[in-house]
Amino acid sequence: KIASTGDPEIDKMIEDKSVPGEAMKYADGSGFAIYMEQGDTAMYVVTGNYDIDRAAWTAYEAGESKEMPQDSMGTFMQALDKAKANPQIKNFVVNIALCPGGESGISATISKIISGKSYRHQFDELSGQDEVINYDIDLNFDGAFDEKDNEVSYPFNFAVVAAGPSYSAANYLANMAKDNGVPRSANV
Repeated sequence: KIASTGDPEIDKMIEDKSVPGEAMKYADGSGFAIYMEQGDTAMYVVTGNYDIDRAAWTAYEAGESKEMPQDSMGTFMQALDKAKANPQIKNFVVNIALCPGGESGISATISKIISGKSYRHQFDELSGQDEVINYDIDLNFDGAFDEKDNEVSYPFNFAVVAAGPSYSAANYLANMAKDNGVPRSANV
């Protein structure tokens, strides 16, 4: 039995396998993600905003909680771990087609995982200048930005799917993927 998404229609579609996958509900009830596998490919689908439970992450990184927070970032990491545990999975798709945005740090973290790079490039319309924002990412979630973060890796061919509803921080991820050579699909 899957965790409830909070939406009976979507719960039924997932249960009936008309939408294949596993619902990963956020602890605060603000939304959910879907994880699915088919053949050698896994997909993580963001169905709403990127949300972070800051208090839960602070406790987790301090070692006060052994469970990774059940929010957008936590469910993404859980999806990666599920895919890594399946030796058939060679490809991992991050589907942000339904993501209207949220925490830009999530896009930076996902970018670091899928490309090894975590910067955001944008053009300032008023000044006519290119802007680059570099992010330090604590990939092992131990509360420190250090060389141990570079040891975290996932052995997949990554891709990003974006669409019209992808906005704000979701656009950052699509652009970072493009800038860093990660395949992406738009207008799905």
